[in-house]
Amino acid sequence: MDEAAIRELARRVIQREEIPNRAPDHLWGGYGTGIPCAICDLPVRKEEMEFELEFVFDRAELCVAVYHLHNGCFTVWESELKMREP
Repeated sequence: MDEAAIRELARRVIQREEIPNRAPDHLWGGYGTGIPCAICDLPVRKEEMEFELEFVFDRAELCVAVYHLHNGCFTVWESELKMREP
């Protein structure tokens, strides 16, 4: 998938708030786990770099949401978020 297509998907995810529109509370990187990417919906294969984003919504109740992204999808998502900052 080319960068323009990923950028369009990232914009859609941000617009629909399918991933929180802020920096994650925790961020890990490593090899893919086969879980679909939250941006492009393709699995992050074991030989690919993956970012795991964790967002905490209620620390007292430990309500968290976790998203897996390809390295390239993460880079584009992060770039799109920065462009929206005031």
